[in-house]
Amino acid sequence: PYAGLVQAADGNLYGTTLRGGPADAGTLFRISPGGTFTNVLNFTGANGRAPQGAMAVGPDGNLYGTTLQGGTGDRGTIYRLEPASGRLTTLFSFAGLNAFNNNGQAINATGANPRGALTLAPDGSFLGLAFGGGTGGFGTLYRVTTAGVQSVLHAFAGFPFDGGSPLGEVSIGPDGTLYG
Repeated sequence: PYAGLVQAADGNLYGTTLRGGPADAGTLFRISPGGTFTNVLNFTGANGRAPQGAMAVGPDGNLYGTTLQGGTGDRGTIYRLEPASGRLTTLFSFAGLNAFNNNGQAINATGANPRGALTLAPDGSFLGLAFGGGTGGFGTLYRVTTAGVQSVLHAFAGFPFDGGSPLGEVSIGPDGTLYG
């Protein structure tokens, strides 16, 4: 395991492993309050690979998370797990890094390779950070809805402008200001 556990409404704890499973792409597991361990699913690459951030509980009771790699662009995914059925849905695949900006940074429109956890926003969407990509090539701050609609709130431009390559997660202050 690379990240912490999250408790779902069913009382079980859920987590992921960075590697393992038949494709060595990571696993998603459940631990009951009594200590019973169950492997819920194996990441395959197509549905994501190498989850690093903890999952978050959504307003619908489902669990939401990210993978560092995998998906259609092999630059990570945002997924939803329905705890009752164990069904995983890929909500969003980050685009490949197929172009370079004037500074030689690999870019795309969405960001790439999310490494931290998602943060539940007051409106029921999630906020997250992508490590690379974006128009500046140094990652993005993004919002994603439970329907999988992703939008970039900020593309990092790197030093000396506003930093870049974020690894953690976003915090929301009492006044609604985002910190990271």
